[in-house]
Amino acid sequence: MINYTDSTWKNPALNTSDSKPILPYTSDTMKSDLTQGVDRPIWPLTCYGPAKYEPTLLSGLDESPEELRFKAFTATKAGNMQEYVRYIHSSFS
Repeated sequence: MINYTDSTWKNPALNTSDSKPILPYTSDTMKSDLTQGVDRPIWPLTCYGPAKYEPTLLSGLDESPEELRFKAFTATKAGNMQEYVRYIHSSFS
């Protein structure tokens, strides 16, 4: 029988008695995460955090294709397509 009473995730860095915390990432894993063709996400407008429950290191970029599609729809409906195009150019540059 499986006991599910304590099913919360605990950060191993906080559960150590050593003086040095155990980090769930290394400089090699971060380099791999950010290398094109290795583990880097295909979508360019994404944030990056080195591990689960770690702070985001690259922020302010996170915007999904669905969100951009919605902005395009809204801009088209409002007659502001040129403003949307400027927004896209600034986001991808």
